[in-house]
Amino acid sequence: MSITQWTTQATLVYAMSTDYNELDYLRVDAWLMDVVSVRALATAIERGLIDRLATETLLPQAVVLAMGAAEPRAAEFLLRLLLDAHVLEASGDLLGLSDTFRHTWKYRDLLMAKLDMALAVSGDWFERFGLLLDDERGFAVKSRLFEIFDYGKALSTRPEDLAATGRWLRYTTALTRYETPAVLARHDFAGYQNMLDIGGNSGEFVLQLCRRHAGLRAVVLDLPAVCALGAVHVGRCPEGARIRFEPVTSAQATWPGGFDLVSFKSMLHDWPQEAMAVFFAPGACRATARWPCAHCRACASGCRGGGSAHFRQSAAGIVLSFLQRNR
Repeated sequence: MSITQWTTQATLVYAMSTDYNELDYLRVDAWLMDVVSVRALATAIERGLIDRLATETLLPQAVVLAMGAAEPRAAEFLLRLLLDAHVLEASGDLLGLSDTFRHTWKYRDLLMAKLDMALAVSGDWFERFGLLLDDERGFAVKSRLFEIFDYGKALSTRPEDLAATGRWLRYTTALTRYETPAVLARHDFAGYQNMLDIGGNSGEFVLQLCRRHAGLRAVVLDLPAVCALGAVHVGRCPEGARIRFEPVTSAQATWPGGFDLVSFKSMLHDWPQEAMAVFFAPGACRATARWPCAHCRACASGCRGGGSAHFRQSAAGIVLSFLQRNR
């Protein structure tokens, strides 16, 4: 997959209305509560049924035909599942999208990204959850989630590695697209001029900040494949001229300086709490003139080189965090 193909498939949204509740997008989670409904909804979307019913109502027989299924009885079963899940509703003899789902469908890119990822990693829950309880490391080796989020492939910009990276980057970009307005509503970024987003993914977070604040310039620090895809993502927007990507291949790389704002938008969300505490401790105690504190000294002696439990990411923590975010 080329970089241009990735941006096309990502269903990018470059302008967001301000006339909405910035947390309204969370309504998509209500459609991800059980696996039967998730599979039924995903199939209806794949078959083009949801797009069809977004613009018209149909008789039940026409709905079955619209699915394009070779087996009418199976199509009727899918129709009943969609009705039971309240994706569809009847009005007289006609069927259409329910009002609740129609409201949700305006977040279709986010809903489809979550459906795709939830189904892709469902085997971790149904087939390997027992392994997680008994052998965390063994689970991590076999986990589909860890296979998809293989950051090793993001170290390369070969076409096959761009394609693999693009799959999870579409997912994280969709999340960021709707999470960012909630951040903007809760913090005033007007006073900043130079921003560094470490692990900034496709640049969607800084893109929205630059769109809001014309005087802001940003640098995104991430892995090479992520930067290559991200540069195209933001490059299609006027604000992209103020965003630069810096590819790195190691946590020990020298980070650029001269910034008055540093963020970790897409980096620390799946870290164990103790690892985050250790990561932030030096900066926090420097700010209060207490560096190095006892916690930092313990970290320096016990954690340097990744040998300590502080810096070993927990497979259970990452998986449970993902499941919570996709309920």
